[in-house]
Amino acid sequence: MTFDYEEWLTVDDVIRAHARALEKHGGAGGLSKPECPQSVLGNAWTAATYDAEQDPTAEPAFNFACRLCVSFSRAHCFTDGNKRVAWYCYTAVLRKLGFEILATHDEAFEFVNDRVVVDRWTFEQVADWTQIRLRPV
Repeated sequence: MTFDYEEWLTVDDVIRAHARALEKHGGAGGLSKPECPQSVLGNAWTAATYDAEQDPTAEPAFNFACRLCVSFSRAHCFTDGNKRVAWYCYTAVLRKLGFEILATHDEAFEFVNDRVVVDRWTFEQVADWTQIRLRPV
């Protein structure tokens, strides 16, 4: 079965991103909840398409990227590396849209760790932060 979000990101993409993050930065491997990556992808896509139904000017893939950042940062799908996976998924979808984020490594870390996770930023706050940092690739 193919889901609409698979045009942008697949469960296999998420699993590969996790493996690369651990290889590069270290950490414990493994899924803490095996169904979690597919659930996060599906829920983020459903919310993004609902956003578009409510606001015809909304870009579903952009909203999907922002929702993935929030959801993967907090869902704890993996034993370790959840925030790194969140950043990868978020930026991967934005790249497919033709954009990159203008942020230093420290700004990216602060955004995901301090704002999204600790301060529990909403999807709307993440989207606002993203909008002002987008640059076409």
